[in-house]
Amino acid sequence: MEYIKAEQQGSTLILTINRPHCMNALNNGVYEEIIACLEDAKELMPYALAMAEKIGSKASYAVSLAKSAIYTSQSTDLPNGCLRERNLLGLVFATHDKQEGMEAFLARRKPEFKDF
Repeated sequence: MEYIKAEQQGSTLILTINRPHCMNALNNGVYEEIIACLEDAKELMPYALAMAEKIGSKASYAVSLAKSAIYTSQSTDLPNGCLRERNLLGLVFATHDKQEGMEAFLARRKPEFKDF
């Protein structure tokens, strides 16, 4: 159960890139946060939609590679997992979205990701 909880926390942090919220979620536990939503079913759908919107606002190619790194880490040893992550990072850095993200950050505007 602890492994699943850690996996969920890591996935949320990686895919949403929302540090203040995620640090709170890591301290309190994403799992507990979802359970709290389940206790009040009215809040579950807004929570899920907000999480999906947050992930959807990121560059979809980068999100898919991040998910690939997460899944690979579950089925391989640490050296191979790190190698896979390094290779995926190289792919992300070769995209137009990487440049767009950096330019948008420096210009203090919302990025317009186009994938590649």
